[in-house]
Amino acid sequence: MLFRTLQRHILLQLSIAALALWVAFTLSVESVLPALAQGSVRAADSNPAWQASYWNNMGLAGAPVLQRSEAELNHDWGYGSPHPSVQADHFSARWTRDLDVGAGLYRFSLTVDDGARLWVNNHLLIDAWVVQAARTYVGDIHLPDGRVPIELEYFENEGVAVAKLSWSRVSPNGVQQWRGEYFNNPDLVGSPALVRNDERIDFDWGAGSPAPGTINADNFSVRWTRPLRFEAGRYRFTTETDDGVRLYINDRLVIDQWREMPATRFTYETNLSAGVHTIRMEYFERYGRALARLSWSRRTEEARPVGNIITCAPPQPEHCAWIKVYRREGDGNWLSMTPKGIGSICSTGYLKIDGLPVDTARYGGSGHPYWVELWDEGALVESVGNTDRGEPEFRVYPFQDNYTPWQCPAP
Repeated sequence: MLFRTLQRHILLQLSIAALALWVAFTLSVESVLPALAQGSVRAADSNPAWQASYWNNMGLAGAPVLQRSEAELNHDWGYGSPHPSVQADHFSARWTRDLDVGAGLYRFSLTVDDGARLWVNNHLLIDAWVVQAARTYVGDIHLPDGRVPIELEYFENEGVAVAKLSWSRVSPNGVQQWRGEYFNNPDLVGSPALVRNDERIDFDWGAGSPAPGTINADNFSVRWTRPLRFEAGRYRFTTETDDGVRLYINDRLVIDQWREMPATRFTYETNLSAGVHTIRMEYFERYGRALARLSWSRRTEEARPVGNIITCAPPQPEHCAWIKVYRREGDGNWLSMTPKGIGSICSTGYLKIDGLPVDTARYGGSGHPYWVELWDEGALVESVGNTDRGEPEFRVYPFQDNYTPWQCPAP
């Protein structure tokens, strides 16, 4: 009797152990589903699914806790987790896949909460590696025939977790109008309430709406995107908006004035190579008048005489300091000459900025008005030349050194 009882006990323990192994196996193994791409692909020349890796940290560090194939990159986990082995907050993921979509211009749309980086054909197309609420980013890129690598990196901080990627073919050879995406909020958040083609960005809606009955008269935003073919040369882009504006050339932010303001113009000059360049303008309207305009022209005048500015910026890496320089234009506006600022690599902080145009035809020998700012650790420390704000005048004279009031020892 004792022997039979012991035998039953052993068999029961073995059954429980087998059941536990089966449950663990089914929780850790993911099946590969048929690929359901978020855009058109040539199936024969594309990987059938995304290869996904997940980490229980926000920096993709160490060995992943989960690797699996995923049919779609279209996740809204809410407050939950991608998998029992992955924590609901403070995790990261990477998806990779080779796709053959055919040659042409493509628009990739990425919705994330929180941060993400998207590489398409080894080009960083979208860089949004920040903690944020759900937001949609778009990027346009020309792709060749054949396989193209796609890689998406993502991290979730806390709260809702979202990672969605899709793409569509805009045109084999570009588009003839602006693609306008209109949102009923001032932050380009969520899905657009209206998508339409606009022949040009030249709108003065006054106190009205861009699309009555569909878009609000206040607190709306718009994203316009268009690939344009340019001849090689130097171009000046001009925005005029009420309220905020951001202008991108080939996904590079060149005008950043995302704030409430009356109708104001900003200009940016750059050299463009011959070929297609993607222009994107983002705009928001808060209250009152709604105005949005964009224009550009090719600069054909002969080279002007140039001068330089000698100044000081506390040296790196002890400081995060930079100099910003603006030039007074003929219409009275300030043109940014250093959109991202210039830092000093000299141990003393000494900095010489060469090649600053001087319009002697307009100002003769009296020097060209310039405005110079010193920023350190995100704070404005010194400023000279902005007479609109009551600052002392600062002029750059051609073919000579021009010193700001603050200086460092020469190297």
